[in-house]
Amino acid sequence: MRVVAFSCLHLATRITQVQLQDHEYNYRRAEDMFTYCQRTQPDLVINLGDFSEPYYDTLEQVEMMERFIVPTFRQLPYLNLGGNHDRLHDYPTHYEIDGVRYEHGHQLIGSRGDISREEYVAEVRKATSNLDFKLVHGHTHYPSLKYEEGKAFDVGSITFSGTFGEIIDGEVFKLLRM
Repeated sequence: MRVVAFSCLHLATRITQVQLQDHEYNYRRAEDMFTYCQRTQPDLVINLGDFSEPYYDTLEQVEMMERFIVPTFRQLPYLNLGGNHDRLHDYPTHYEIDGVRYEHGHQLIGSRGDISREEYVAEVRKATSNLDFKLVHGHTHYPSLKYEEGKAFDVGSITFSGTFGEIIDGEVFKLLRM
């Protein structure tokens, strides 16, 4: 089975984008990934979480924005996972497919608002460096450059790093960049 896994689209209103990052987001790489999925027809697309910003935007705003993007994926087998920004949705925390666990990643070490993003990513990498199972996650926005046995495969953020993962039969892990 060929799975495309992406994380952290963070679809948000312009006001929320500027409030969170001091600039507007560029969703072009996400559009390119959607086109790639339509063209290559993976067996399954998994949204690893934080697709939108219901934590900051109203439910009405989120639903209006999702109406324009979600139909793209409804043409393909598609699953949602819950991320730390998905408080208004009742999504599962993980899936296991072909011996690989897929999750958002925000529960790997818990919330750490007292450290920088770089320190947080280093702690996540350390906490997931000696696993006895295969794990694919997002959340950090910083992708793994390659999959290594015993370590988690971080697909990054389709919006911020322009990356997503392609996992084939639970054995081949590729990081793709748009």
